Amino acid sequence: PKAVEAYRALFHLFPDNLEYGLHLASAQRRVKPSDGLRTLDILRHLPASAGQDPRIDLSEASAWISQDLAKAHDAAERAILKGNAQGSHLLVGRAYGVLCQQGSTAGTSATETIVACENARQSYAAVGDRNNEARTLNDFAGLYFQQGDLARAEAMWREAAPEFRQVGDAEGLAAVSNN
Repeated sequence: PKAVEAYRALFHLFPDNLEYGLHLASAQRRVKPSDGLRTLDILRHLPASAGQDPRIDLSEASAWISQDLAKAHDAAERAILKGNAQGSHLLVGRAYGVLCQQGSTAGTSATETIVACENARQSYAAVGDRNNEARTLNDFAGLYFQQGDLARAEAMWREAAPEFRQVGDAEGLAAVSNN
């Protein structure tokens, strides 16, 4: 809540600053997602280059993930299109990561989810983000687990564990170890 107030004050002073607005929406998403969505709507009305920033769509996907999977999916798809146009592998990886985390719960096929997971993983690998690559591998393994392919899921979790160890992500290591 204190972060929300701080970013709200900054964004109120500088309402055309996309960064402050994105930080505000991110903090609001953790406290009250509907407030974050309202802030993102305000950001969409900034001048063209700022108002069309793919990070707005990515933030929207994250805000919708716990409320409406179809809207989260659509926002992630928009972020992917815009991120690809800008050549932003990291943003594209994060957007595909949202789709991977959803699994087939958003009405997508298992094949589409596998493609999203693999695209997220490759995007993270392209920028050298080994931690998020391992996180995606953890989510990816969960998909195979749900499909009953326990051997493949276990192999993926075992592949992710040393990556988490090497980058020092104790939470990720705990998650794959638990899985």
